[in-house]
Amino acid sequence: MANNCFVNIDITTITAIDAGRFCRKFKAAKKAADEKEVGMYIGCQNRYLFDAKIDRNGDRIFISGWVKWGFIDAEVWMFLVWLMKEAGIKDFRMHYDEGGALLYGEYHYDGRTLNDRYLPQEHFPTGEGDDVDIEKAFEEHGEIRYIG
Repeated sequence: MANNCFVNIDITTITAIDAGRFCRKFKAAKKAADEKEVGMYIGCQNRYLFDAKIDRNGDRIFISGWVKWGFIDAEVWMFLVWLMKEAGIKDFRMHYDEGGALLYGEYHYDGRTLNDRYLPQEHFPTGEGDDVDIEKAFEEHGEIRYIG
């Protein structure tokens, strides 16, 4: 059984019109996927978004949901290219959290480069309940990788 990797995506488009157009297409695709009870295609062959939710505020789009297993860099690129075909993208952030595989971080595209800021596995907090503060560990020990 696959681990669920939860994603929260924050996209800033070039214009609010781009954001509106993308949201309409996204909602139509989500409706079709929901009717078939399958995940929603997001631009790369092996990744489908489940339990997708979308919200918009002007030129910003917020998407949440989960995928099976965490992304590899090439899949994030494919997703980003797919997004850029659908809407002009100024900024893209995808926060990911797959606790079962100790994956936690955020991809960021600033219009020029894609980076991955992640929490190395050796810095994952241990313990239970209030003793676990992954955000604090991420702030203190997060590392940045340049993707392209």
